[in-house]
Amino acid sequence: VHEALALCAAVWYGTPAGKLTVIGVTGTNGKTTTTYLVKQLLEKTLSARVGLIGTNCNMIGGTIIPTDRTTPDALTVQRLLAQMADAGCAYVVMEVSSHALMQRRTDGIRFRAGVFTNLTQDHLDVHGTMENYYQAKKLLFDKCNLAICNINDDYGKRLYSEINCEKKTYGICGTADYYADGVKIRASGSSFWFCHEEKSYLVESRMPGAFNVSNLTAAIAVCLNSGIEIDSIISSIKDYAGVKGRCEVIPTGRDFTVICDYAHTPDAVEKVITAYNELKKGKVITIVGCGGDRD
Repeated sequence: VHEALALCAAVWYGTPAGKLTVIGVTGTNGKTTTTYLVKQLLEKTLSARVGLIGTNCNMIGGTIIPTDRTTPDALTVQRLLAQMADAGCAYVVMEVSSHALMQRRTDGIRFRAGVFTNLTQDHLDVHGTMENYYQAKKLLFDKCNLAICNINDDYGKRLYSEINCEKKTYGICGTADYYADGVKIRASGSSFWFCHEEKSYLVESRMPGAFNVSNLTAAIAVCLNSGIEIDSIISSIKDYAGVKGRCEVIPTGRDFTVICDYAHTPDAVEKVITAYNELKKGKVITIVGCGGDRD
């Protein structure tokens, strides 16, 4: 029934995905930041109108549409894609959740590229086991022309070995197709050398944390595979401050720094605290707010 609904919805709205270049991002952590980065880079480098479907909100260009879930139901997804096509969007960047893949909400969509960021404990209240969680995520790559996999993640390595579409790797290691080297992290941002095909390019970003270096590397890889010149991509990164609620610096006017981050999985919380422990001058105080009905 889920599959039938998705396919009927696609036909009802005139198969809008066929009029758009759709890029999907899945994984436990990093989806929101990576999708926002890709949207920003596509808009700046190509002067394109870009749609976004994700956790914080849905966007048609600069117009914000509130949302209740990361990937909406199939009917809403197809309606959004139709609205984006009608509004002149050339690209859509979408967070694709494991729930959506399991419930076939994105059936009827062919993704030009799919990014796999990582897989760590989350949603076991729904999937039961990590294996079921992984198999749900893997479904995206049956619908992709190109997969871009994080090989710093064990599940990313496994995914790369198991899928049959065209595939490339990224990471903070010299064995990936696209990798970050010479990483330097500051409280105000980061810098690293983006390496590809035996060439290196210096990237300066206002986004701190090694995890954001990974997200940046994924976004650059997506844009390169969209035919954008590397120099244009790198120059567009410099002024981008990141996503609200993702390593967001809250001004205090005092002698301490407040960082707001939506980390809510064990892996994400550990990475955020580790990143700021490496940058601290005094001590790090962590407050975690926990939503209900999660594993």
